[in-house]
Amino acid sequence: MSIKNAYIDPEEEDDKYIKDIGLIQQVLIQKNPLYNPETHPKFMISNNQQYFEKLFYLLNTDNITLIEPTWDLLMKLPVNAKL
Repeated sequence: MSIKNAYIDPEEEDDKYIKDIGLIQQVLIQKNPLYNPETHPKFMISNNQQYFEKLFYLLNTDNITLIEPTWDLLMKLPVNAKL
């Protein structure tokens, strides 16, 4: 998707852009030739078991300030293949 010549990550929520821009009369959907899901950070995190285990470790800590942001991050990541 392209808005004013800027690419939008196809995995991001579209509502984020609609709220910022307001009413859109026309949206040009265009595939970004440079986009590679394998190199996107969220896929790299979700496909690396060590990262996933560290995130679940943070969920089990006593540090309350880490639990909510960690959970929010986990909810935004694609499903881990091993799960």
